[in-house]
Amino acid sequence: MAISGAIFDCDGTLVDSMSMWWSAFPRLLARHGFAMTDQIQKILDECEAVSLDEEIQILHDALSIPVSVADLARDLSQMISDAYASEIQAWPAAQPFLNQLKDAGIPMIICTSTGAKEVALCMEHLGLSDYFVDIVSAEEKNFTKTEPDIYYYALEKLGTSKQTTWVFEDAPFGLTTSERAGFPNVCVFNTHDNRDEDFLRSHATKFTHIYEDITLADLQSYPTNS
Repeated sequence: MAISGAIFDCDGTLVDSMSMWWSAFPRLLARHGFAMTDQIQKILDECEAVSLDEEIQILHDALSIPVSVADLARDLSQMISDAYASEIQAWPAAQPFLNQLKDAGIPMIICTSTGAKEVALCMEHLGLSDYFVDIVSAEEKNFTKTEPDIYYYALEKLGTSKQTTWVFEDAPFGLTTSERAGFPNVCVFNTHDNRDEDFLRSHATKFTHIYEDITLADLQSYPTNS
């Protein structure tokens, strides 16, 4: 199978940031007098695929938080921006793999549920900005990764063929949505984000342990009708 383009999720896929996200909302809620409960955790788990704006709105309404949605969004954005601009690290084998794609002239784009501004800070901090033609955020058009529209939007920006544009994801909803839409996909798996490896493997065209065991040649040689 040829590869003409690549769509990369950010959190958990390009960078090791999921532990930061898991602590961000508890810290945000604690600022406003709310302790974490099983109910709140269930809401957060169900919101993983939606944009940050929508997630904050859902939390605000469910908990009747006595500050505005805008204030909550501003607080969270500052926390996330600070972490992205100085703390978050890329997976060690990610940049060498990106170099393979760049050297082959394959255009790449980021497709994320996080805000584009925050992701841009992260890419700049890590020296990865120049690898990507754009950052598509779910916030841009109120996308959710449980539906394929965000991937089609990224594909349009790349100008490549769906059949040869690979989607790189770490989360179940990203893999199942891209699979259902007909994109070839790669599961980027790590051992500390508590994902179900068997489930992820069953919905991935290719599987890699954070780029340590995958090359451009692996994707190029994958049989089209497999």
